[in-house]
Amino acid sequence: MSLTKRDKERQLRELTQIVTGIRLFNKECGKGGEGIDNLPSILNEAIPSATMNIENELNSTRLFISRYTALIERQNAELLEEPEPDMLRQAVINCRQHEAFLKVLLNDVVVATDQVNTLERDLRSVLIQLQNTIQSKTAVPTNQVYPKFISLAKIWTGFQDEMVLLSVISNIQANLEPFTRSHKEVLQDSILQPLLTGLILRTDEERIAETSGLEGRVEHAPHFKNLEFLFPETTRNFAQLPLQYKASVDSASQSTTDSSCQVILW
Repeated sequence: MSLTKRDKERQLRELTQIVTGIRLFNKECGKGGEGIDNLPSILNEAIPSATMNIENELNSTRLFISRYTALIERQNAELLEEPEPDMLRQAVINCRQHEAFLKVLLNDVVVATDQVNTLERDLRSVLIQLQNTIQSKTAVPTNQVYPKFISLAKIWTGFQDEMVLLSVISNIQANLEPFTRSHKEVLQDSILQPLLTGLILRTDEERIAETSGLEGRVEHAPHFKNLEFLFPETTRNFAQLPLQYKASVDSASQSTTDSSCQVILW
């Protein structure tokens, strides 16, 4: 009886998985599996390296954000025009966008870490089951071992997928770099250092701490009748709101459905 194309493909796929599982089991037993890379070991080295690279770039980007934000605050307070205010604002936007992308990549690496840990547990479990089933037997029914060989192959495919994912993440991180180069070239250290003298560079966490609580709240003046102020401590799902420029007062206004009212995210 002839098989359909789909059935033939399914059988070939299962046969490939069985052969892969047998080779992986033989490699574990030290009796074969030549040419198979130790993917769990490679991933356990690559993931911390990828995490460190992204975190280092995040820290660098956040330093630029702190510097540019401090300069913008000085310009607003002292009415300075150097460097060009719009250029500084564009630099902050660029850095914030870069920070957002890096945080997404870092989260993907964290998810990959959990996935690799799960795959390693599954791998050990299936290998133990196979060893207990086969032991020193010369013959074992195929219905007892073939499903486990297939499971072994699927787990190994999972490791391969994580290798591909890490490669993609590294490529994305590298491809983001040219988009951050312009502000570094225009706002060089030789220009910024004299302007930063005497300024305190604060992180986002420090700014939030300074403006949290009643003493850090903005006073609702009578002429703000068409504005609604949202505070992190009292607004549900505040972290999920799409804040522009991290919700600075002059740039994070968003129109509600009522065009006569604006919301200020503070």
